[in-house]
Amino acid sequence: MVKVHPKLYKVFVGKTRTEISLMLKRQEMRELLLNVIHSLPINQQHQMTVKSNLFFKDCQVPTPLGRIVNEKLFENGKHHLMLESFTNWRDIHSYNTINCSQISPIIETISTDFKCFTLFHNQTIKITDANYQIPKDVAGYLKYLAWIKLNRDFIFNGLIYIHSPKLSHQYSQTSSIQQLDPDRHQFVSIAFEREVLQLLPAPYETNCYDYRQDGYSCRDDCITKCKTEIYTQMDGWPGDVYALKNVTMRLSKLWLNSWSMVGHLEEGVSAESLSKCSFKCGHRDDCESVQYDVRTVRVKERDEGDSSGSHSYTIGILPPKNVQLINKHVPKYEPIEFLIYIGGLISLYTGITAISLGYNIFSWLTFTNKVQNNWIFNKSSKSAAHNYKDANATELLQVKTFDSQAQAPFLKTKF
Repeated sequence: MVKVHPKLYKVFVGKTRTEISLMLKRQEMRELLLNVIHSLPINQQHQMTVKSNLFFKDCQVPTPLGRIVNEKLFENGKHHLMLESFTNWRDIHSYNTINCSQISPIIETISTDFKCFTLFHNQTIKITDANYQIPKDVAGYLKYLAWIKLNRDFIFNGLIYIHSPKLSHQYSQTSSIQQLDPDRHQFVSIAFEREVLQLLPAPYETNCYDYRQDGYSCRDDCITKCKTEIYTQMDGWPGDVYALKNVTMRLSKLWLNSWSMVGHLEEGVSAESLSKCSFKCGHRDDCESVQYDVRTVRVKERDEGDSSGSHSYTIGILPPKNVQLINKHVPKYEPIEFLIYIGGLISLYTGITAISLGYNIFSWLTFTNKVQNNWIFNKSSKSAAHNYKDANATELLQVKTFDSQAQAPFLKTKF
């Protein structure tokens, strides 16, 4: 808090940071502080809490390509020309850095339990955008991708997690969240790996859906906005949805009851009401989802005798060294599957298949061959029968002639 509420004036004013830290370890003191903050509208809560210009003492990132090279050098995708833009580029010390807010403004949001600061948020970001890229050769020499120094006077505990730049928040049950302990540590270095999952829409089995067609970043964004509408129509802003500075309503009372154990449904918001959001947004997975695996590499213990760093807490983000994991579903056919698929399409329009066509051709050839053979056989049979009749007639004539010649003398003798 940067402004002390009158109810807290006698409690916290005049106390050192160490004394306040010890006081907030007690449950009753934390509840006193939260009750005062929760009684205010969200826009006033932002005013009572620390701003990004006070919370961040320093934040530096390597200068993107788009800030180094003239835009004309990037026409037709000629990114390799960027090396000519600065002298002795192989020396990492010649590569300058810029403030994090120059990439994109720092977004401040607040919920029931936390105030959050989001860096590098951009919903229109493209992987090929030069304003968000650094040279690969420079990245190989970088010790830290981002160097963030926080004001320790305004942080007692906290969380850090890396998520897609298209979302202001992305909750995950994986190892993408790391706990910060500024009272014990003075410095922490964090490494991350990115995993991308790309699915296929219908008619493929993954049956994903691109929620950007409906104006949402993802399915979670659709569910969150739908749930927010339901709560705000009742009594206030839902406590698990981070609100911007322009929200003038108070937090929902349903979220201020710490004894609610089933998601605050029994106190006014029914499961049927929230099921409308599922019906509105559907149940299909996102066609592309991005998750980050974040882990702590090393920490430096705090030296209370070192006055130079007693008011700072530094976070170093290491550049990713490993190959990014991309799980991509693509349509694939084996040769026989492709032929069957094409044959099926042909059968829908012509009523025949490759097999029936081949069978019909074979049957026609067989039938033609049989007809020709029968015609030749019948012709040969008729010719043979005719010759046989002629032979029989000649033989009969010869026999009759012979008999006539043999009987003639006998007749003569008798007379």
